[in-house]
This record gives sequence, structure tokens and C-alpha cells, in this order.
Amino acid sequence: MVERIDELYRESLTLYTSPILKSGGLKYLSDKYIPENPLYRKEHILKLSKWVYEFIDNSIPGTIFLEGPSGTGKTMCFKIVEKFANRRMQEESISESRIIYINGRNRTIMNVLTEILNTIGVHTPHRGLSYGEVISRLLETSRRVPIHVCIDEIDQLRVYQDSFNVEDLLYLFSRNEGLSLTTITNNYNFLGDLEDSRVRSSITKEKNLIFERYNKKQCFDILWERCENAFRKNVISEGVVSKLADYVSDVSGDIRDGIDTLRACVEICQGDGLQIIDEKVLERAVELYRNRRMIQKIHALSNSQRTVLAAYYFNIISNGRTEQTMEEIFDMYYTLREKMGKTSTIQDVRARVADLVTFSLLESIKSGRGPRKGVERRYRALIPMEVIYRALITDPELSDIAKGLIDEVRKKRLRNYI
Repeated sequence: MVERIDELYRESLTLYTSPILKSGGLKYLSDKYIPENPLYRKEHILKLSKWVYEFIDNSIPGTIFLEGPSGTGKTMCFKIVEKFANRRMQEESISESRIIYINGRNRTIMNVLTEILNTIGVHTPHRGLSYGEVISRLLETSRRVPIHVCIDEIDQLRVYQDSFNVEDLLYLFSRNEGLSLTTITNNYNFLGDLEDSRVRSSITKEKNLIFERYNKKQCFDILWERCENAFRKNVISEGVVSKLADYVSDVSGDIRDGIDTLRACVEICQGDGLQIIDEKVLERAVELYRNRRMIQKIHALSNSQRTVLAAYYFNIISNGRTEQTMEEIFDMYYTLREKMGKTSTIQDVRARVADLVTFSLLESIKSGRGPRKGVERRYRALIPMEVIYRALITDPELSDIAKGLIDEVRKKRLRNYI
């Protein structure tokens, strides 16, 4: 037993070490990593730090708006400023102030407020207190301790009790001494969509930073610096990183796409025992990353939208038809919904198919029925069948039904073969 454990231990060390990564190199391929040299965002960082310092030092209310596409450095800049501010407060012995970062995705206004209080040491149960009581505690604390909060993805915050929304939060932080706010959003229309006149007149619109997409050179410089820190010498060339930068700048300008693709390169090399990331590995990594992103997008669809996609897929594996009519999709959709104990109508399917066409997951094709018989509309997938399959078998709600139907089709084919 001892020998086996020792062998297992040595094997675990072998798996942990990498022929292509430096020791600790993987951290440089994390989107959570804050670089020591944040390229192309110096002016943003300096402006943001000045504004945050002003709010904290003077204990005045106000809001900073960081806007721009995903992967352009908004969160990184705030995290750096947070470190700067905490360092400054420590050096100058300023203890009576707090800076808090919160991601607002899938949270309500109440969730955010209670997290702020709990973070600064004011215990507040998530249930049991009214909205007014939570506000009262926050205002009481902020009179003694200046609080600056950053809410990332603020446009994703959900309304609380059908009454309290994002605009109530903005108004709170724009009017009360000791409270100030940084908001981060991918939505360029966020400010323009505000309807409450109290909020529009209160917010400090001049404290607004726009983050542009990274161009090819910027993508290359950022990714190359990561590669130099992450990989051993001669593992990846500037030419390969240049191709990756070209892909990222052309498709999205989101630097996280490039970092995630580099992680996929590592995965491929480790799986195949490769020691060089060349153009072939990069092409495979791009495809792998695209497919994973597509699976994530499918999982983000509503249950009925995913079920329509599942119906389309099961029709293909049952009869091989890649172009299907609305009625064919509906027949399988009806079967799937019945297995889930849910009802369905042809109108539901038409609406969901239209959604999938809008999302570029399906395309609509008109085909002739024959002389004087008019045309028929059919639908065809714009994504690989393997991606749909992977999405279905990992779907938290549809995977059991999907696996059952796939087994049925396989058994039927086996019987026909025999």
C-alpha cells in the first residue's frame, strides 16, 4: 500500500508540473489576475483613483460610471484603484473608510445592501429586515465611516419586491453623505435609459469613463506579456500570439477571449503531450473555445428555447433530416414537454423558433413544394451538432431526458442492424 501511495504521489507531481508552463505560470492565464503593468489603461486608472480619493477624503456622495464592452479592463482598473486606495489609507493611517466590490449579476437591490453592511461588520440577516431598516443602518454607518462601493454589471441587478430598482440605488448614493458609488456596465445606453428625474438631476455625469475595445496591437502586447510570464522559453512564438491577437481584435476586442484561448492551448498540449503551441494547436484551441462559449450561450437560453433546440437535434438523430418544418419540430417538442409534465402549443414553438433564428442558432430556409404548390419554410442549425449534443447532455434540466432519448435511438438502430 505504501509503495502504491508513493507512486501515486509521484505521478500527481508529474501531472502538476508542465513542460510548457513556468512554475506558477497558470495564474497569468487567469482573467482574475491583476497585471503589474496594466497596459493601455494608465489614464483610466489615474482618473478613477482621483475620483475615488475625492469621495472618500471629503465624505461626499456621488457616482462614477465605467462603461464599455466586456474584456476591456473596467473591472481590472477598479481592482487596481481599490489596492491603491487601501494602500494609501494604510500609509496615512486612515482607518475610518471602506471600499467594497460587488458583482450585481442575479442579485436584488436588497442583496447588495445587506452584503455592504455585512462586509463592513454590521450584521444584517438577508431576511427579517425591511428595506427601510436596511437603508437606515447603512446611512447611520456611513455618517461615521465613508463607504465607497463598486457594483459590477449593475445593469443586471434585479428589482426587489417589484418596487426598489437600480434607480433607487443610484439616488441613495448620490444624495447621502459618506456614500459613493462606482458602477460598471457593458451597456452604453445605461445612463440614457434612466427615467427617474430625481436620479438624472443628481448623478455626477462628468465622472464617466468610456473603455474602448482593444485593437490588434493592444491585444498582442497584453497577450504577449501574459505569455512571457506564463510559458517556458520558446513554447509560443510572437507569430502565433500575433494570429491570436488578430482573431481577438477582429471578433470581439475582449482580451478574456484571448486568455481563455491560451488556456485551451495549454489543455490541448497537456492532453496530447505537446511542448510547442504552434498555429495548428492555436486553431484547435480557437475551435474548442468557440464551442464552449456556444454551449454556455445555449445553457443561458430559456427552458422552452433549449427544448426547441433539443427537438431539432432529436429529429436529426432519428431521421437524419437537417432541414425541418415547423410541424416536425413541434411534434418532437410536444413529446419532450410531455416527458417534463408541461404543456405546449404550436404558437409557443413558432415564437421560440423565431428566437433561435434571431440568436443565429437556427436559420430559416424557403424551399419550393413543387409547381403551383407555393413554398415551404424549413429550419436548419447554424452550429455544429456536436455542440448541441454537448449542451444537451450537460443541461441541468434536459440531460436525463436527452440521454434517455439518445439511448432509445441507439437501441432502435441496433435492432434494425441485427
